Order: sequence, then C-alpha cells, then structure tokens
Amino acid sequence: MKIMATSLLQTLGLGLLGPAACLATLLLGASSTSAGAAGGADAALAPPLTIIVPFTPGGDSDLSARALAPFAQKYLHASSVQVLNKPGAAGQGGVPSTKAFLEATPDGNTVLMGRGGNIAVAPALMVHAPYTPEDFTILAVLQIDPLVCAVRADSPYQKPRDVVDDIRARPGAVRYSTAGIGSVQNLSVLYFVKISGLKPDGVKAVHLASSGDATRALLDGEVELSCGSVLLMVPHIKSGRLRGLFGTSPTGRLAQLPAMPSAQEVGLRDMSKMVGWSVLVAPPKMPAPALARWRTALQKIADDPQWVNGIEQSGGLVAIKSLPRPAEFVNDQFNLYEELGINLGLRK
Repeated sequence: MKIMATSLLQTLGLGLLGPAACLATLLLGASSTSAGAAGGADAALAPPLTIIVPFTPGGDSDLSARALAPFAQKYLHASSVQVLNKPGAAGQGGVPSTKAFLEATPDGNTVLMGRGGNIAVAPALMVHAPYTPEDFTILAVLQIDPLVCAVRADSPYQKPRDVVDDIRARPGAVRYSTAGIGSVQNLSVLYFVKISGLKPDGVKAVHLASSGDATRALLDGEVELSCGSVLLMVPHIKSGRLRGLFGTSPTGRLAQLPAMPSAQEVGLRDMSKMVGWSVLVAPPKMPAPALARWRTALQKIADDPQWVNGIEQSGGLVAIKSLPRPAEFVNDQFNLYEELGINLGLRK
C-alpha cells in the first residue's frame, strides 16, 4: 500500500547535520565500542545498551551509530552503550543481520542503526523479501545525506557528460563501487545511467560490504566512479584525492563544496531523489516503556548543541524533529525504490 509522502524538499530544507567533526576518529574505530560512563549516580542503575550495525566498520551506518552512542548513554542514563558490527557476506546489503535482529526476542535495550539500503531499498527490490519497513518499529530518522557522485582526482572525467560519453563508447568498461546489491549507491548510479539515456548494463558494478569499502575502492583506483554519502565523500574531495562531479541535495549546492554543481545544474534534476539516510529502529513488540525512553532521549539528543555542532559539517540534513512521522518517510522511500526497481527490471 502506498503511503502519502512528506515533501522531500520540505524535509531536506530544515538544517544541516553529520558527524564530520569526529570523522577521522570514527573511521578508525574498532568493530565495537563502549561509551564512557555518563550521567552520575543513575547511570549504574540502568542496563547497558547495544546499537547493532548490520555492516562493517567505517560505513555510514557505523558512523551514525558511533556518533549517537555517547549521547544515547547520556540521555538514557545507561551504564554503557556498545556499537556492535554484525556484517553479513559481501554484497548482501545488511539484509541477513537485519532479518536476525527482527527475529530476536526484544529486550528493550537493543536497537539497530539502519540505512536506506537495508531498511527500504533491499526489500523493495525483492519479490519475496524477508521483511518490509512495516515490520520495524521506527524510532527516528536521524539524518538525511545527499549523495556525491565522484571520481578520482586524476580521472579524465571532468564532468558528468564525460562519464556518459565513455560509457556510450565502451559499454561495460566503466566500473562503479557500491555497498552491495540494491544499495542506494548501486541504484543511484543505475538511475544516473538511465536518465542519461543509456542502458543500465552499460556500467559494471563492484559490490562491497559497506559504503566505507566502496569509497576506499574509488580512492584505490579499483573503480572509476562512485556515488556515496556526503559524510564519506567530502573529506576526500577537500583533501584533493577525489573530484566531485555533482551532489544530489535538492536544495542546491552543498555548503561544504560550493564549487561543485548540484544535480539540477548539470541537467540531472531527478538525481535529487537519491539520498541516503540513517534510521534508528527497534524490533517489533519492544516493551512500551523502553520505546518511550528511547523516543524521549532522541528528542533531547536532537536539541543537544554538542551533538549538532559535532556533526553539522558533513552536509547531512537534520531529520529527528523535521520528520515527526518517520515511518511515513521510510515507507515513502520504499515505494520510490520499488517503482524504480520495476522500471529498471531489478525487482526479483
């Protein structure tokens, strides 16, 4: 059933967000971490919390979880918060671990940090999906991240048209990296190719375990193109290692990269539909008191200037309070990708 969409332009015009200030530390983080004690005497009385990340360390989901962890501990008065990476096999887009999370007995203290790829895109492309967005209890969409389509700084591609011309001249020769089959990175490039008048099989996908791995593949020259989140792309573009071709923010050029054109400016207006997002979800039947505690804490986190100031430089867009009905947004994204999958012949 289609759910009425909240206007994406309205959603995305409400503020900046993203953990760039601590990006270097987060990218080097271990596969699990516990935040330090917080919150005085009450902290020892509350149980530890776990945020499951169904991807390898270094990707968007992992970074969002690690940025959130100390603030979740502070406002939930938890004794500790562990970020637990549970990646599946490469190319599975976090689906097996996400399914296992849904099937586990809810304890009130374990949540999952999802991305659009595993929460909405993967099930939208699967005729016999193991879950749909309606199976989750959506706590909050934390942030919405415009994508940046980029190439290496030494690439011969200076603008999107150069990529299109090369794909047309050498079908199947141009490689792009993704965070797995059906990820937003995967679909964004296919959509770019489609609206440029080319066949989707004109490019070759290199599917990896996470968005961090996809970015590294571009940096290492294993692929010629990648469309990744602003969170991961901006630091490498600013350092001069990558060249941004365009960004997908529907509000125009990114403040962090004022010299890079928007998708609208390069004649790819519909690419502004392609955005990444981080969403915190609970399993079905989580106890009501636990849900209330998480939702109250998230509202406080959205007002915490330290959290906001620490992540605003990445170019993401604030979503905790701008999406008061986050389940509608998630289902709207599911509908978008289901239709796209049908049109591209990707739904299987």
